[in-house]
Amino acid sequence: GRPVLSLSSGMVVSWPSMTTANWVLESAGTVDATTRIMVTNTPVTVNGQSSVTVDGSATQQYFRMRYVP
Repeated sequence: GRPVLSLSSGMVVSWPSMTTANWVLESAGTVDATTRIMVTNTPVTVNGQSSVTVDGSATQQYFRMRYVP
């Protein structure tokens, strides 16, 4: 299934590193947005978790993983 995302202080988004192949992280300003932006930050893998630090200046952001075959 879809990787489970975790958020922590400093706006770090992380997911299990074993699920990174063919998945891209996307963000949007609303949960029902029809347009999402691919997060282009390069993930860093530590202790089995891939993570990126994202801009935390937005009042709200929604993230999802999208499978790209």
